[in-house]
Parts: sequence; structure tokens; C-alpha cells
Amino acid sequence: MTPRLRAAASKGAIIGHQHLRPRAALFVVDAGQIDVFRTLYDAHLSDREKLVEFSLSRYDGRQIMLDHLRSGNDLLIAVEVQGRIRLDRLMQAFHLARSADAMFYPVGCLAAPLRPLTLRSVAVIEPPFAVPTQQVEVDETWLNILVKQVALATEQAEQLLVRWREEGTLPTS
Repeated sequence: MTPRLRAAASKGAIIGHQHLRPRAALFVVDAGQIDVFRTLYDAHLSDREKLVEFSLSRYDGRQIMLDHLRSGNDLLIAVEVQGRIRLDRLMQAFHLARSADAMFYPVGCLAAPLRPLTLRSVAVIEPPFAVPTQQVEVDETWLNILVKQVALATEQAEQLLVRWREEGTLPTS
């Protein structure tokens, strides 16, 4: 994380954080914007437990991630909105969310210059994407809708930055 991005986050905003449950959120973010979201999270959601990047790379990874959720930590899940979508990764996260009674939150975030040498960042957190608690089969359609929500939230973040540049203040709606 660069000092410039950290400064942008301190003057940035997270829109929609009122949707968040007090504990254990699964944030789904475009892989290209992870650093932006982390800096905004650190600057504006410091009252939450901790943000952990989703990983099942170790043999006990599922249990570790489940323990994080159950202890109230938030998980950050990266998806490729424009490229090849890793649906297997989202499916694994889905099963974790079901086990921990957690919810997905699609997030769009961007950082952009408003004026020369002035970088600002904004994140838009969509309303929660509830995980069906029944043992229903979840197919790729459900996961693709979640990725589409991330893309829509990213578009909203872009529109907010454009309005911020034009109006001089961050619009709140």
C-alpha cells in the first residue's frame, strides 16, 4: 500500500456500511481493487474485528477460514470481474458462509485523481447477498449474479468519483 493510496483512503469514504452486520462479513471485491478496499477498510471500519484475505491454500484452510468467521473476523474474497471468474473459489466461500451463518457483501471500490496530485477513493457496499440456509444446490448462476453485483457496485463507485470531481464534495447518495 502506497502512502498516496493511504492518504486517499483517509479522505475517501465507504458508502453503504450501514448494511453490515456487526460481525463476520464476506466482502467480495474485484481483484484489481483489493488494495483500495483494504486501505478504506483500515481507515473507516476500524471498529470491526479484523480483515482476513480468503485462502484455502493450506490443507486446513477451510477450518482456519471458518474459525475466522466464527470469531467475528471479516473475510476478503477477490474475484476477477473483467477476466476469468474463479467460480470454484466463490463456491468454497459460499459453503463457508453457510457453515458460519455469514453474508456476502458485494463491494465496488476505486481510487482516482480528482485534481492533479489529489487522489481520492470510495467504496460502495451493496446490501447483503444472503446465503440460502437450506441445503439447496447452488449453481453457477447464483455465483455469477454475485459477481455482477460487484461490477454494478464498481460502476456506482466510479459515478460517485465523477460527481465528487464535478461538485467538489463527496455525494452521499
